[in-house]
Amino acid sequence: MSCASLTGVVALENARQVPGKGKTLIFDAQFYLGETSDTPPEPITMVGGLRYYNSNNLSFSQPGLYFVHAIVAKYEKKAYDELYSSVLGGDDYDIVGDIIMLIPIPNADKDTGRHIPLLQVCGSVFEADKNSATFVINAEQRTQVLTDGILPVTAAFPTESARFKNKIPLPGVGTIVYVCGPISDVRRIDNGAPDRFHFSVEQIQFLAKSPVPPRAINPTPPKAPGRKKLQFNFTPNNSSSPPPALSPLSSPQSSPARPQTPTPSSNTRASKRARTDS
Repeated sequence: MSCASLTGVVALENARQVPGKGKTLIFDAQFYLGETSDTPPEPITMVGGLRYYNSNNLSFSQPGLYFVHAIVAKYEKKAYDELYSSVLGGDDYDIVGDIIMLIPIPNADKDTGRHIPLLQVCGSVFEADKNSATFVINAEQRTQVLTDGILPVTAAFPTESARFKNKIPLPGVGTIVYVCGPISDVRRIDNGAPDRFHFSVEQIQFLAKSPVPPRAINPTPPKAPGRKKLQFNFTPNNSSSPPPALSPLSSPQSSPARPQTPTPSSNTRASKRARTDS
């Protein structure tokens, strides 16, 4: 008994059709997680490959911001080749998942996207540490990309919060809980591959005691260093680069019964090289 999902604003780009699935698309997705302490600060993002059934024939010809709810799992390199775009490959993703709800955000600028998504997890506690006020869940979550997916998370109680200052409701090992809060970090192994997702506890509900031991996970296999960049950039709007425009919705009268395959912007690679050279 477990599940994992994300809710919040996401930048979607590089839409492509799944072969043989007329209305099913896959996006390269970026979730904003904060910024570095550099001068000037750089956005920190989490990259995903998300599937979406485009029942309303929306147009996704350009990068844009959307409010989504998606079930997610940690990316594993065994995911099928159709996941990869012309920009990102097997070493560039952190999560995979299925978009359950998608709402376009018209006239959005980059500041609109600078909101950390809410992570929601239900599962059996695998480890708990009173000293650090943290606990671990390895939430099994089936997705269309990974039918045996898992999202390993570490939840931390904000001890400075007035709600948890006097008493921390730390669950014991084997307790099934529902917990949610904003993602604070993606812990990675030395070569950059995602290992575990950290978030701050906002709400927790105790559900039951698990009749079976919580699931352990295998270590993340190594992957090549270096992560490619997507076209959308969360740098604040006081920078010299203009915000990307959202694609308009397709008109129901003019939409074909089967949407044409959206194609990535032709200058994606040029933009990536320009940022690299700078």
